[in-house]
Amino acid sequence: MYKNLTFLISLLFVLGLIGAPLARAAVRTWDHDALDNRWETAANWSNNKMPVAADTARIVKTGADECRIQAFAAEINKLQLGYHDGTTAFAGDLRILTDGSLKIATESPIGLKSQGRLYIEGGTLTIDAVLATWTAWGTWLCPTAQSMLDSPTVT
Repeated sequence: MYKNLTFLISLLFVLGLIGAPLARAAVRTWDHDALDNRWETAANWSNNKMPVAADTARIVKTGADECRIQAFAAEINKLQLGYHDGTTAFAGDLRILTDGSLKIATESPIGLKSQGRLYIEGGTLTIDAVLATWTAWGTWLCPTAQSMLDSPTVT
């Protein structure tokens, strides 16, 4: 009996250690509840959790409620600027400012049949995905479409 109990506890412990890194990626939606426009403020995101490398960041606020990355290095799996729930389109604005950086691992829809705008104003955007797989329904890196580029670094 003691051996079975020890084995069961050991098995649960090992599975817990293995399962921890395999935690499911989440979609974190920008809700701007903290009202400071800062990406790194957890309270600005759904469930008060900032997106991390495995997550999708969904930004659906514009203007005074836009999301900003400044003097911070963010890394995510996917970015959704704007969102369409099948009925309603939501716009989303993201600004990468001086000393701010965003690294995105996979293809990401900019706009998603709505209005998404990505502004790079002195910051750095690194995209690991093939650019040809990106969908730009909104404004993305195109000065003639008013994307407000000021000497960006895109890698």
